Amino acid sequence: MKRCGLYARVSTDIQAQIKEGSLDTQLDILRKYVEIKNSTTEEDWRVVALYREEGKSGKNTDRPEYKHMIQDVESGKINTILCTKIDRVSRSLMDFYHFHELLEEFDVTFISLNEQWDTSIPMGRFALKITLA
Repeated sequence: MKRCGLYARVSTDIQAQIKEGSLDTQLDILRKYVEIKNSTTEEDWRVVALYREEGKSGKNTDRPEYKHMIQDVESGKINTILCTKIDRVSRSLMDFYHFHELLEEFDVTFISLNEQWDTSIPMGRFALKITLA
């Protein structure tokens, strides 16, 4: 079973209020993706955590919901993280690299819809590693 954590972030309070790219819009898109996976695959996908990062920059990882998500990875609560775009998780290549290493250590799948990365499949892992290189 995929125990999914949905991560959404906006940098400013103003962005949080704009429909396009808002936290609610990001989370709606991610929920729909999970619904599609449930209807098109035999594996059970469940949303078990929502991480709403409002008005927080992606320049570093000093964000409450990001830290909460990492704790949930380490505790085994989630085994799949979904986001709409990679820059919602991090705008720092080094921070994202460390994030990715942690996910590999705990065997957690990372899915970014915009970049079409899904680390549960070989091409997704390859595309991500090429980008990190």
